[in-house]
Amino acid sequence: MEQSMVDAPVLSVVIPTWNRATMVEEAVESAIAQDCPEFIEIIVVDDDSTDETQAVLADLGRRRSPTNRLLRILHTDHCGRTGAAQRGIDVASAPYAAILGSDDAWEPQRARELLTEQRRLGGNALIYTNTKEANACGVVISDEPACVRLSGMAALSPGWQTDPFPLRSLVTSVFSANAFPYPACVAIFPTHMLTGRFSLPQGIPSPDFWFLIAGHLQCVVAYLDTFSMRRRIHSGQQHRLAEAHLCHGEVDEQIRLSTAVISLLEDTVPQESAMISVMKYRLQLVLLRRGTLQGNRLTCLTGSVSMARHALRFPGLWRTIASNILLALWPRLHDFVRYYPRRRRLALAIRQEHLQDGRSS
Repeated sequence: MEQSMVDAPVLSVVIPTWNRATMVEEAVESAIAQDCPEFIEIIVVDDDSTDETQAVLADLGRRRSPTNRLLRILHTDHCGRTGAAQRGIDVASAPYAAILGSDDAWEPQRARELLTEQRRLGGNALIYTNTKEANACGVVISDEPACVRLSGMAALSPGWQTDPFPLRSLVTSVFSANAFPYPACVAIFPTHMLTGRFSLPQGIPSPDFWFLIAGHLQCVVAYLDTFSMRRRIHSGQQHRLAEAHLCHGEVDEQIRLSTAVISLLEDTVPQESAMISVMKYRLQLVLLRRGTLQGNRLTCLTGSVSMARHALRFPGLWRTIASNILLALWPRLHDFVRYYPRRRRLALAIRQEHLQDGRSS
């Protein structure tokens, strides 16, 4: 459903979705129902769903939206969450964009808060926020912060050449305290930030670190202390309960992402040799981790210990080095330390979901 509007949209909300028939409607409705008088377009990109998602979207398209909202529904061949998100960004017509997961939802004030902060910072900012964790029914189950604010994150100036040390310190510290543990935390950014050479790399389900790099190269990066986003934990994420060797399927994702980031840095800021070096060290450590999962535990152990000398220069590498050593010596303990808290939260959410289904039936 498209409406002819005289004014151009101010914000494009991109919602990539795949097999989320039971949740995508709430995500779309939360974007439409924003307490914001400005013109917002909502772009839903169906990534070749095989359930009832397309029927749900067709029904949404037949409904009448407010005059200051525009709903666009696109269908694409299956290309993964990142590919679907990039497809929506490519067709966005607003100067600012936001990505909303199809299993998540916005509080009514979110768009207004983000646009206000974006303009306060000069209009060229990547802003991230905190999130609430909710169960499959959308009920908040945790008031604890879902992301960590790094000291010095707010209002950093663009350009690595003018002030390289704070940026270098910030980016390397991501290895010890994730700035964006979930892509949902990246709230709003200039649409041009993810175009051309900075487009999201294909095959990366969680492009959080890419946002950080692309943002610092082109924008002001800032944190807005708000919980106006509900990030769902549900049984559709059951794969995250897998054992260690399956959880480490994310290693291939880390390798692809690190390779893409290194290529971007070499193309855009080749003078930042120190930053490129630390990314290459990080990639070497991840490759050693993959070797461990293939049975080469001794190689991972000796290789990680030998790379400890680089951590004297880039302290942010210590976490990855220690994680590799722990994995090589005590795989079960490593799995417990690294994955048990996440699996426990997911298990609790799934248990609540099943209880709720039992009551409703």
